[in-house]
Amino acid sequence: TRIVGARPRAPSFAFKQVPWPELKGTVEQWVERAGDANAQIRYQTFQETMAAKDIQIAKSGHLPSLNLVAGTSKTFNSGSTSIVDGAAANSQYVTNVGIQVEIPIYSGGAVNSRTSEAVALRDKALADLNNARSGVAVDVQAYFYQTEVGALQVEAAEERVRAAQAALDAAKAGQLLNIRMELDVLAAQAELTSARKDLFAAQADRMV
Repeated sequence: TRIVGARPRAPSFAFKQVPWPELKGTVEQWVERAGDANAQIRYQTFQETMAAKDIQIAKSGHLPSLNLVAGTSKTFNSGSTSIVDGAAANSQYVTNVGIQVEIPIYSGGAVNSRTSEAVALRDKALADLNNARSGVAVDVQAYFYQTEVGALQVEAAEERVRAAQAALDAAKAGQLLNIRMELDVLAAQAELTSARKDLFAAQADRMV
């Protein structure tokens, strides 16, 4: 399930053939594929990328900045009650648009401090990314080989079931010809039951 991304369909009976998903490619290809598709690795990669950008932002504190500024103001004149002046009330709107240049002289070491902090966070994000990649690689290799071993175990168990079934059929045929005892048939049935149980166990282990 960890390798193919889907749980195989459980068989109705342990001794029947089960259509298992085929495990294609080498373990190295599966590790590379997991590195591209694993959610934890994608998340840690994003964190490392953002931390690297934060370093550039922190370093830019030493650089001049150019900003576009705009503002508006309103003045209101209530007018005059004088008969001579006869001024009426009026309002004025003033809008200012300009460019503001800021050149930092000394920030008291704040820029260096923020840069050092950003570098430390980037190093931590990079370490977390490498740990995630290593962990996923180990898991994929373990599940890959476990899947291969499980396939061999199932194949061996299926072969044992076929052999036990053939032995039981032969014992029953011999019993009909009075050349086999009932004890032989019971022993063959017990062997077939044991073989089926082992096959079921191998199939169950492979579906984990």
